[in-house]
Amino acid sequence: MVEWEHKSKVPGKMHGCGHDAHLTMLLGAAKILKQYEKEIQGTVVLVFQPAEEGGAGAKKIIDSGALDNVTAIFGLHVVPELRVGEVASRSGPVLAGSGIFEAKISGKGGHAAIPQHSIDPLLAASNVIISLQHLVSREADPLEPQVVTVSKFQGGAAFNVIPDYVTIGGTFRAFSGETLQHLKQRIEQVIIGQAAVQRCNASVNFFDEEKPLYPPTVNHGELHKLFLDVAGNLIGINNVIIDESPSMGSEDFAFYQEVIPGYYFMLGVKSSPEPNQSLHSPYLKINENGLPYGASLHASLAANYLIKYQHDVAKVAGKYHDKLRKIHENPELGYEEFETRTENSPFVAIRANMDALPVQEMVEWEHKTKVPGKMHACGHDSHVAMLLGAAKILKQHEKQLQAVAANPRYELNIYH
Repeated sequence: MVEWEHKSKVPGKMHGCGHDAHLTMLLGAAKILKQYEKEIQGTVVLVFQPAEEGGAGAKKIIDSGALDNVTAIFGLHVVPELRVGEVASRSGPVLAGSGIFEAKISGKGGHAAIPQHSIDPLLAASNVIISLQHLVSREADPLEPQVVTVSKFQGGAAFNVIPDYVTIGGTFRAFSGETLQHLKQRIEQVIIGQAAVQRCNASVNFFDEEKPLYPPTVNHGELHKLFLDVAGNLIGINNVIIDESPSMGSEDFAFYQEVIPGYYFMLGVKSSPEPNQSLHSPYLKINENGLPYGASLHASLAANYLIKYQHDVAKVAGKYHDKLRKIHENPELGYEEFETRTENSPFVAIRANMDALPVQEMVEWEHKTKVPGKMHACGHDSHVAMLLGAAKILKQHEKQLQAVAANPRYELNIYH
């Protein structure tokens, strides 16, 4: 509904959530990164994702395997309430998980003047809607944010006719997957049960295939530290809002965060001092002066993460090289491996043999065996060092391993 030179040319369609700005900023980041290609220590994958608005496009990207080798992912969203040059985010939960539902409540239609000969689905639907509100007000922990909203009510076409059926629909939201599943179960129970009280039948559709449940968006703690450092240096720490309250809105970016450490933040694009129209409004207008900030933050976050990642890899590698050399310098024969063994054995069946051989080492190097007549001539020192490395990786993914133990069907990929 905004009149300007670039108004949508397609009737009934518009970029009312700023995704055109997101696309533009990612292209801008690509241009910046290309200019510094030789200095970038790694690979940056640009994800031009379709179908965020209810289509779970991020899940399809993950399922395609396109991000199998990615170790971190960043995303942003424009916000018309924030000034240009400002960003906002937080560590931990940022956006709620969400689901949708639609119910058909069927009765028996008839003339409005003789309701005793009908079974009124409108009355049944009204009772259903009231009862659904009790899920939050009377069943939920007041300290745990949840939402159940019925935003669709369709039924009847005449003033004097009771319809055969009514359709209602809405959304439910929470900050944990467990709570979402509980709400989903209770919504179905309440709709079917309350409809039955009014002698109606009901069926509920959660669109599991077309529009699956969106998980909560939860920012990674270490990436939050990186974001504060990068954003503070780029736009000034006074323009970084770090105590942003979580929102009951949802984002399919959360599907990435289920398998990859991820970070999501808000970028200011306020267009005027007057109150701005919110996202999804037909009057939405974005201040394009905010686009360079988004492009620069995208590029800087990617480049700085890769620098940090390479540094961490080198640090870990150096640590295990030192362990390998210490073991090599002090070889022990079979069942003598008292110095070689670790105090805390891992709770997994991964084997590394530790014993050395009764052989005099002839190679002259700085880590040559210090024990005459014994050496690691079969690589068992390497085996121990690698097993310690595996233990480090498994420790980093300890929570996922616990999930595997609780649910054998849980898919674990520690090399994301």
